[in-house]
Amino acid sequence: MIEHKTRIPIAEQEDGGFISIDNDPGPKGTKGQIIFLVDECEFIVLADSFKEFISSYIKGMKNNTIIFYKEEEDYCNKYRLGPANKECDGEEFVKIFKKNNK
Repeated sequence: MIEHKTRIPIAEQEDGGFISIDNDPGPKGTKGQIIFLVDECEFIVLADSFKEFISSYIKGMKNNTIIFYKEEEDYCNKYRLGPANKECDGEEFVKIFKKNNK
């Protein structure tokens, strides 16, 4: 994770992607936007606010684009968040949220 005193990390994805509340956005951003860290240099805005992010998350749960499913016994976590029982990498995660924000 790239730490910054104005970013508040709220979630981490297994492949190293972090979701943060961004209180120091760039010139085209919005203070309080929710960002996803793709790599050291690339951030993707998932939502313009925490409220929009949660609304998108709830919408995804209701329309089954985001689901929780029980993982296999040998997996380190008991449950996984993802699209329809398939592994969810960073790119897939971003697509889900972008789709639900429309």
